[in-house]
Amino acid sequence: MEQNENELIDIAKLFGENLRKLRKEANLTQEQLSEKLEISQKHLSKIETGNQFASAQLISKIANILELNPSQLFEILDETTPTKKLVNKIVSRVTTNMMIEIKRQNDILYNKLHQEIEEIKNSNTPKKDIFGFPL
Repeated sequence: MEQNENELIDIAKLFGENLRKLRKEANLTQEQLSEKLEISQKHLSKIETGNQFASAQLISKIANILELNPSQLFEILDETTPTKKLVNKIVSRVTTNMMIEIKRQNDILYNKLHQEIEEIKNSNTPKKDIFGFPL
């Protein structure tokens, strides 16, 4: 069990170090990036130091803002590491699966919302609000 916890810490630290490096390469301060991500600077700092890990949705937002493929945030940047290709292949596969899951969840929400709107349009009852927005 302890080995798994250490592996998680290493992944969080790798992600955080890469995020810090890529943020700086994009000439963004923590304050600027945290504002764009709509999170606190303290939360971003904890992610960059590996003390917290970003959610899949936050990883997606970070990648979009920094104009990166999400897998780049997990890459081992040290070219001398013998397992770099293997780790990057695994990370790429995991990242792809995360993005597929996010898209699947978004599709489900879109379909539910679309179905709700159609039911309201086709009903003879007074129009009700959806998510606080009048129809």
